[in-house]
Amino acid sequence: DRDMRSLGLQQVREEVPGKAATQRFAALLPKLPPEAQVGLLEALGDRKDVTARPAVVEMLKNEEEKIRTAALRALGNLGNGADVPLLARSAAAGSDWEKAAARQSLIRLRGDGVNAAIVAALAKGKPDERIALLAALGARHAVETAPTVLQYAEDSHAAVRLAAIGALRFLAGENHAAAVVKILKAAKDDKEQTAVESALLAICGRGREACADQLVAGLENVDPPARIVLLHALGRAGGAKAMEAVVGRLK
Repeated sequence: DRDMRSLGLQQVREEVPGKAATQRFAALLPKLPPEAQVGLLEALGDRKDVTARPAVVEMLKNEEEKIRTAALRALGNLGNGADVPLLARSAAAGSDWEKAAARQSLIRLRGDGVNAAIVAALAKGKPDERIALLAALGARHAVETAPTVLQYAEDSHAAVRLAAIGALRFLAGENHAAAVVKILKAAKDDKEQTAVESALLAICGRGREACADQLVAGLENVDPPARIVLLHALGRAGGAKAMEAVVGRLK
């Protein structure tokens, strides 16, 4: 009876506290039919008691895609930094549903050391894993990782570069403007240049006039498309120095 099951799962979520209860609920997972397994995995995730984590991780070995997807989703509330490599692999190589669940869980993971674990996984990951990890850092607003993300904005893999540049929209500050200008000058195509422009506009929206000097310096020895991007960014930065540089380009 689905209605009765829903009432029971609501009790699991909210009404039966304690680690001992969580362990008993988690121990039921292998014994239930698939639909009930999915429901219990979701309820355990919402319960947010990390006692259930080992049982949830074990369900990732299940042959049913919907069960693996539910387990990946639950890990967003139950996992920790140790689960980052596992989530990165699923975000890169699973089904579409698994990829989406793993990427959301990478964003939702909480606890000390998660951002550091993502940075560590970047160094070892395959390109598709790096793309998911970089997107997670941006969505997590992990501003302390901006120097590392800047390195991947010059990666040899085009999709990794784009992912890093996209993350910089959320992570980079005015002190990184010069580095982003350098990335702009090295942009390989229009898509990359457009991504850098979005990042620069976001940085200048936060740093305002503090970005102007680095943008003005970038105007020299740069091709016209990149110069146009810098002028757009100067408009966002504002201030007397930006005005002077923009007026000087009217000729």
